Amino acid sequence: MEYSTTERGGTVLLYKGHEYLQKRMKQDGVIYWRCRQYFKNKCPSTLVTSYDDIVKEPGTHCHVGDCIQVTANATVAKMRDRAYSCKETTRNILGVHLVNVDENVLARMPKRSTLERNIRRRRQNGTAAVVGRFNPRTIQPRTIQPRTIQPTGDSTQDDSTHGRFNPGTIQPADHSTRGRFNPRTIQPADHSTRCSKRSSC
Repeated sequence: MEYSTTERGGTVLLYKGHEYLQKRMKQDGVIYWRCRQYFKNKCPSTLVTSYDDIVKEPGTHCHVGDCIQVTANATVAKMRDRAYSCKETTRNILGVHLVNVDENVLARMPKRSTLERNIRRRRQNGTAAVVGRFNPRTIQPRTIQPRTIQPTGDSTQDDSTHGRFNPGTIQPADHSTRGRFNPRTIQPADHSTRCSKRSSC
C-alpha cells in the first residue's frame, strides 16, 4: 500500500493495481476511499483503512486493474512534488525519475515536452502537494474536552464587559422627544382671521 498525489494535490492510495481517492475521514483516523474510476466508469469499489492497516478490503471493480498505468501516474506525481521541494533543473528531475523506469511504464507516461511543461508550471505556481500534503500516518485521534462552567463570583459584578445580559441595567425609554402624542399640548385654533374675512365679505 503506497500513496501518491493528484495534479491538484489530492491524496491517492495505490493498492493492488488500483487507485483510490479519499471519500471521507472520521475523527478516529478511519478513512473511506473510493475507486478513482468512480466518476469515469462508475466503479463502486471502496476501501477502508485505519492508519496503515486495511480495515475493509476493496469490493469488486467494474474494470481491470492496470499496474503499469498506476506506476506511470505515481512517477509523474513524484516529479511534480520534487519540482516544488527542491531547486533542481527540469532536466535533472526528469533524469532522476526516468533513469530506472521500465519501458512499458515510459510508454504510458506523457511526452517529455508535456512533463517538462508540468514541472515548470508546478514550480511557478507553488501549489505542489508536498506542502500540507495529507499523510494518513500522522492522523491523531481528536479528543473532545468536556466543557466547564466557571463561577461568576460576586453577583454585584458588572457583567456588561463580558457581554452578559443583565435585566437590571435596562433603562426605560423616553419617548417624550420623539413626537409622542400629548393632548395637553394641543393649542386651540385661532379663527379670528377667518371671521374677519367673512365679515368683510
